[in-house]
Amino acid sequence: MKNTLISVALTAALTTTCASSAFAGTQDDQSFVGTSGQAVAQSSDSKPASYINDHFKLGSETLFNVQKTDAKDNDHTTLGYRSRLFLKYTTDGSDMLYIRLQAKDMPDDTNAGFAAGYPVFGGGQGNNDFSNGLSVDKIFYKFDLNSQVKVALGMLEDEYYVAKPFTSYAQDAVLKVFKYTQYYGSTGMGGGLNFAINDSTDFSTGIIADKKTSEQPSTPLSNKFYSTSQLSMSHGDFSGGLRYTYAKGGYTAGQQSFGDSGAKGAASNSKHLNDINLAVNYAINDDLSATATYGYTDMTMTDDKTVKSSGWNIGILAKNVLSDGDKMGAAFGSLHNIHDSENTSYIEPGYNPYAYEAWYQRNITKNVYVKPYVFYLDNMNSTNDSNTGIGLLTGINF
Repeated sequence: MKNTLISVALTAALTTTCASSAFAGTQDDQSFVGTSGQAVAQSSDSKPASYINDHFKLGSETLFNVQKTDAKDNDHTTLGYRSRLFLKYTTDGSDMLYIRLQAKDMPDDTNAGFAAGYPVFGGGQGNNDFSNGLSVDKIFYKFDLNSQVKVALGMLEDEYYVAKPFTSYAQDAVLKVFKYTQYYGSTGMGGGLNFAINDSTDFSTGIIADKKTSEQPSTPLSNKFYSTSQLSMSHGDFSGGLRYTYAKGGYTAGQQSFGDSGAKGAASNSKHLNDINLAVNYAINDDLSATATYGYTDMTMTDDKTVKSSGWNIGILAKNVLSDGDKMGAAFGSLHNIHDSENTSYIEPGYNPYAYEAWYQRNITKNVYVKPYVFYLDNMNSTNDSNTGIGLLTGINF
């Protein structure tokens, strides 16, 4: 049976970058508002305008989403939003305090239970069980321990302390299933460090406790956490990374979260798991690159029996296709699925789910872009259900 998803996403992002270089190299995928270069030129270091320009950056992003699902039983139409405010502060350029405030009600509704269809800008909200009030979504402090080691501490995800991204496609992916092969990606209290071995090799490692568990004094932190380590390398046109994650206490995140329901269920009920991801990026030329990732997870259940799952995807990213500054991408892959199991509750299914997506991003002006996209989910369950979606993402940057 096929479900058709029609979604329209309208994005307004107000961003301006100040002249200071104090925050170069940080991973947040955002631009930030500061004072203008005029203020820097006209102010001495002792004046407030110069201090603000050199030490603070402020940014905001607002997303609006209208989503229509051709439902099985009735009409599912949802309206959603996500609004974020970013603040970054540095003392001298070698450190950064990062705070992200967020309010959202952004549904992830495909009316079929297929998490693989969740878009990157989705929020998992859309019902009364979640608060849509303003909250602190991220807060951490990042500093240079020395010329080779950077440390991050606070409420964060692994992507904020791991080394440089090792695929180009994941940064522009439409679906979360094509992004979260790159990071384990679950917010919690913890920290990590990045060690620059040389100009082309980095090693990162850290540990993060589950956000809810860390707030409960009756629950040991050792009961629910994940630890991610990553080795990233680059040489000429090739770059890649090998990531290893150990998660304990039914921690469901990363690629299992958007894979087959059996693999997701096994991860959420596991005693602990070992997750390995290999990614390779090849720059064919200045405007064209190809990426490939493979993920493997070995889960130990509460009865000490093992369940193993795996998945892969391939992506193509092209720049300056029809005009200068535009981008086009496409990806496909096998969703994380159980391929071997000793536990009778989580058996190898008789189907193999796949996901496909394609998109095109074009700049209307230097500040405005549009991004139409389409995705297709195939053979998602034992009855061979599929799901098709189309949408339009519009962005405004200042």
